[in-house]
Amino acid sequence: MEFPVKGNGGGKPSPVYVQKATILSAEQESRDFSDLCVTMTLNIGASFTPTFRVEGKFAYDAAGEVSGIGSAFKVQALFEKLGISGTLNSTDPIPTEMLADLIGKTIWRLRYAKKVNPTTDKIVYEDYQLIQNGEWDGGEEAVLKAFNKRPPSNYHPEIVDRPAQAATTAPVTSEGVPTAPTQEQVF
Repeated sequence: MEFPVKGNGGGKPSPVYVQKATILSAEQESRDFSDLCVTMTLNIGASFTPTFRVEGKFAYDAAGEVSGIGSAFKVQALFEKLGISGTLNSTDPIPTEMLADLIGKTIWRLRYAKKVNPTTDKIVYEDYQLIQNGEWDGGEEAVLKAFNKRPPSNYHPEIVDRPAQAATTAPVTSEGVPTAPTQEQVF
């Protein structure tokens, strides 16, 4: 399966966008569903500075004790791929030195089509944060290769091919994923 990398100059939107970005700020964020979360502000060469999060939970055993890195490996990989050493653990915040070392680093940011906003009928994109060893530094091709290996379950490239709908009648699920039109919508 192939995924386009860039939009086509204002025509049909792309299901995947890859862009180079520089980290302007980085901080640990407390989130209910994550044990570790790094929130970064990025310079993407635009008039706005988007937020990019890499987060995950530790693995827990039946007694509720941390038993492994779990999905927090994404945070670990972020630091590793950017050449930042330190220690992440389940009882202390991410060391401020590690967060400060992120500032000024250049990364590749991939955003993918997630759903359609039923109110506005616009595509909602999400950041891809699954960074695997050896695939961060190889440019757009490496980022796309990692994405192709394991695309997220909420990736829906088919939404870019949907016909424009009236915002109030767009045939989407409650998650904003397109559905097949009903008989009434066909005629």
